[in-house]
Amino acid sequence: MGDPGSSAVLTALLAASRPFRVRLREPVRGVTHREGLLIAGPHGVGEFAPFTDHPPAHQARWLVAAISAAHVPWPAAPQPQVRANALIPANNPGLAAEIVRTTGCSVVKVKIPRHPDAAFTATLTATTAALAERPVPAAAQPALLRLDANGQWTVAEAVSALADVRRLLAARSGGCAVEYVEQPCATLAECIEVRHRAQIAVAVDESIRLGDSGVPDLGAGGRLPARSDEVDVIVCKPMVAGGIAATLDLARQAQAIGVAVVVSGSLDTSVGLALVTRVASLLPGRAAGIGTGALLAADLTDTPLLPVAGSVPSAIPPLSRDRLAAADPGPAAATAWTQRLTAAWWAGADRATAAVHDQIRSQQQVPAPWST
Repeated sequence: MGDPGSSAVLTALLAASRPFRVRLREPVRGVTHREGLLIAGPHGVGEFAPFTDHPPAHQARWLVAAISAAHVPWPAAPQPQVRANALIPANNPGLAAEIVRTTGCSVVKVKIPRHPDAAFTATLTATTAALAERPVPAAAQPALLRLDANGQWTVAEAVSALADVRRLLAARSGGCAVEYVEQPCATLAECIEVRHRAQIAVAVDESIRLGDSGVPDLGAGGRLPARSDEVDVIVCKPMVAGGIAATLDLARQAQAIGVAVVVSGSLDTSVGLALVTRVASLLPGRAAGIGTGALLAADLTDTPLLPVAGSVPSAIPPLSRDRLAAADPGPAAATAWTQRLTAAWWAGADRATAAVHDQIRSQQQVPAPWST
C-alpha cells in the first residue's frame, strides 16, 4: 500500500514508537483504560491514542498531532500555569467530591447520562457541595459547571434534562452556575435549537471534530457556526484536530466570528496533556479541559500534570522508565496498535506530515528516550 518512500517513513515511525496502557480510576463513557503509542522525535514525544471506535480517517488526525509533537518545534509557553477545569464521571459521588477538593478547580465539567438518574443526582450534589466548601482564595473564583452530554440527547430530551438540572441547582445553596452545556445533541443544528429553546449557553465539540474531511472541511453535517448567536463556545481538542498549528487555526476561525474557545484534552496521559496545555497557554481565557490527569490511576512520568489550586503547569514532564515498563500492554496490544497506526498513516497522515518525512527517516539513527 502507498509509495515506497512513504512506506520507509512508516517503518521508521514504528521503530520510534512504544505502546502503553494505563488504567482510569473510574470508567468514562465505558472507557476503563487509556492506551496507544508514544512516538519519539527530535522535539519531544507525541501520544497517539485515538479511541478505537473512531475510523482511520479520524485516527489520522491523532497521528498527525503525535508526529507533529515529536518532529515540529513547540511554540514557547507564554504563561507558566494554565487554569483548568476538573472532569467528573457521571456516577461516582465520592470521587466527584475528592476531585474537586484535591484539584482546587472552580470550573468543573460533569458527564451527564442520557437519562439522569439518582446516581447522577448524587454525583452532581456532591460536586456542588464540594465547590461550596472551597477554601479561600479558591472560593473567590465563581463556581461554574460544564455539563457534557456527548451528543446523546434529542432536542426535547435536552430541554427537559437541563430544566431538571436547573431545578436541582436552585434547590441547593452554594452559588454554582451552569457555564454551558457541551454537545447536547449530535448535530450542530440541534445544538443551536437547544440553545434557543432552553435559553442556555451551548458549546460544540463532536459536531465539529468528527467531520469526515478534517478541519476546516468538517463534513458529515458538521460545520463551524456561521455566527456568534448560534453557539457560545467551540471546544478545540489538539489531539483530534491534528496538533498545535491545526488547533490554533480552528481557534482563529472561531474567534473571527466572536465565538469563545475552550482548549481540551482527550483523557490523555501527561505526554499528551503537555501538548494540550501548551496550546491552552497560547489561547488564554476560559479554563481549559486539562484536569483529566486526576482520573488516571497511573501515568508515564513521576511528575504528572495534575491541577493544583486550579491550575496545571505548562511543562513537559520527563518520562519514567519504570512507569513505562509498568504500562507495557503486552505483544497482542502492541500489534493491534501498530495496525491502527498503519491504517491511520495510509488514511491521510502520510500526506499531512510530508514536510517532516526526511526527519522521521533520519530518526532511525537517534535512540528513543526509552531505549537509552
